Amino acid sequence: MKYLNKYLIRAVAFICLVASSNLMYAQKISKKDAITDFEFLNEAVVNAHGANYHSNLSVNIDSLLGTVRALKSDSISIPDFRYYLGVALSEIGCLHTSVKEFPLDVELPKERFFPIPVLLVDQSLYIDNHKSKTTQKYVGQKIEKINSHSSVHIVDRLLNYLGGDGRGSQDSYAEEIASLYAPKLISYYLNQPSKFKIKTSLGTFTVSSSNKANYRYRTIVSMQKQERILEAERAFYQKRDNIPVLRIEKFKKKDPKFWDLVFEELFTENPPFFVIDLRGNTGGNREAGAALMQYLTNENFGYAILQPKRKPKPYLNKQGKRYYRFSKLKYNVGEFSHKNNTELGNSFRFNFKPNKSTYKGQLIVLTDGFTASTSTMLTTWLDKHSNAIFIGRTSGGGYNGNNGGVFPKITLPCSKTMLRFPLYRIVLDDDYKKENGLKPDIEVDYSVNDWLEKKDRDWEAVLDFIQAR
Repeated sequence: MKYLNKYLIRAVAFICLVASSNLMYAQKISKKDAITDFEFLNEAVVNAHGANYHSNLSVNIDSLLGTVRALKSDSISIPDFRYYLGVALSEIGCLHTSVKEFPLDVELPKERFFPIPVLLVDQSLYIDNHKSKTTQKYVGQKIEKINSHSSVHIVDRLLNYLGGDGRGSQDSYAEEIASLYAPKLISYYLNQPSKFKIKTSLGTFTVSSSNKANYRYRTIVSMQKQERILEAERAFYQKRDNIPVLRIEKFKKKDPKFWDLVFEELFTENPPFFVIDLRGNTGGNREAGAALMQYLTNENFGYAILQPKRKPKPYLNKQGKRYYRFSKLKYNVGEFSHKNNTELGNSFRFNFKPNKSTYKGQLIVLTDGFTASTSTMLTTWLDKHSNAIFIGRTSGGGYNGNNGGVFPKITLPCSKTMLRFPLYRIVLDDDYKKENGLKPDIEVDYSVNDWLEKKDRDWEAVLDFIQAR
């Protein structure tokens, strides 16, 4: 029996060793396979992506490919491979290009979450307000390390999870995403630990992981506390400090009827100032955005959907090819009256005229990194065709348009990662150099204490602007 027990112990130990070895192997992708995937993605971007709509543009992920090829190891961990995917998305500079399915995630440990809310300010992590009495004294402290990993390294990972429009050094959309999803992403890039050892200037403490993520939108939207005069599905007309505000969380298909009610109310008062709050608005229905603009300008405006002269079929998966066929049918047949043949490809132009009654006072628009897609179609129109003053932070959506119209999928050959891959280009401004988001007239910076004290610095800037007029 003694020898039998000894044999069983050795057998179990051997099985555990093999299992752990398999787990370690399963949590990696070979460098060769990673290069194959990124070479395929690079070829697809160069030959098919909407970001390369202009003949003078050359969008690619050459830099990322060079980084991966230079790696000394023959394999890459799954979290690191996902990080490199994020870097690739940032180099493409398109917030509509994203990871839809990442099958390698099933080979990772059970998902856990970083349990303490954090603030991302000036590319550093700080501990946000929370209710735990044992760690409350650390609120506002800068995080130096988590599980011996430098916060500089962690923030770099966070800021390269998703990218916004344009390829600038400061990606406002990526910063908002990183802040919002920090509980998930911190844990993910540290391989889902059960405990987190957090070092701050005030001391070090350890907390257990959480089974539930506490996602918190960083920007303080105090409009939620105001009485709503009119209300739609994701839009509200209200007053703050006796100033009318249209707060739009998302553009919805039924919104044009709501705009009619809002401006009927607004025109009865004829206020000298009117605020449109687009903070946190990542887009939505284009027709709703155009219908709102018709109340805010006295000039004609519009946009074009361009089908660039590219050949995307070799890169699309089966579903993607079907989407692409439907999209060509939709535009080339359904929108035939809008079609123009141009040097860059087939362009479908949509023009709008202002309404008979439009707002004549001073328009103020609030933006942040999550202001994107349809929201930035509106901000570009307003910048070009109205007296609007913009307050807040640079928008995440591009000034000259975005890649959209159709969103088929591609599948990377080795990892089987499925990517949302827009082929068309929505053109708002013909200057292809204006790729990044609109920079506000009045930029508002938030300190750590501002976030902790839930101050709405954007609204303070609105009041300062009005008082100075």
